[in-house]
Amino acid sequence: MKIKALTSAVLSGLLRPMLGDINVVSAPVVAKERGMVVDEIVRAAPERLRKPDYVAVITERQERSVSGTVYADGKPRLVDIKGIRVDAESASR
Repeated sequence: MKIKALTSAVLSGLLRPMLGDINVVSAPVVAKERGMVVDEIVRAAPERLRKPDYVAVITERQERSVSGTVYADGKPRLVDIKGIRVDAESASR
């Protein structure tokens, strides 16, 4: 499973509010230049046992996390925000 694109999208989304002019191509480079540590962990599981994708941001002061998945209808959904279970359909722009 290739997750580089997902990692780049998450980094871009995290950095954009602070830096403005950033995209999925430049985000990993900028993160590295700023000393951010990015860990990608992939665990294989049968499709029927697939767990939601999990993203966490950990700093010296706090930790934030979100989990999401794609339901049978093909639409991405957030299923957990900071440990609170939700069922939120992704907003389209």
